Amino acid sequence: MPSATPVAPEVKRRRIVTCLPRCPPWPQGSQDTAYIDYDEIDSLVNGIDYLIKVDNKAVALDKFEAEFKTQSDFSVSTFTETNKVRAALNSRRVNSVSVFLTLEQLTTFRGLIQQAKEKLAAVRR
Repeated sequence: MPSATPVAPEVKRRRIVTCLPRCPPWPQGSQDTAYIDYDEIDSLVNGIDYLIKVDNKAVALDKFEAEFKTQSDFSVSTFTETNKVRAALNSRRVNSVSVFLTLEQLTTFRGLIQQAKEKLAAVRR
């Protein structure tokens, strides 16, 4: 499961770091990081809320893919896979990492993003 951690390396540039675990052939335990700037967090949370609700009835297609992407190319998507809606997180870097999730796991990830934002907001005060 991916993680979301608040970091504040600079006073002006607070961000969340998401760590996406790599799968073989990468060494076990290795991961890729993606940064989400503080000012993008609300849009990301709203995008995840929208993506969780999208289904093939909403788009009138048997198969679909919907995606939300941040300025740093971190993306969240939902798509159909054998009559089920699944989700993916992608770091979109040179050696990009994709993590596939259920919608329930995406909801949990959304909660982690929200918690990290609240921690950053407390530091900003």
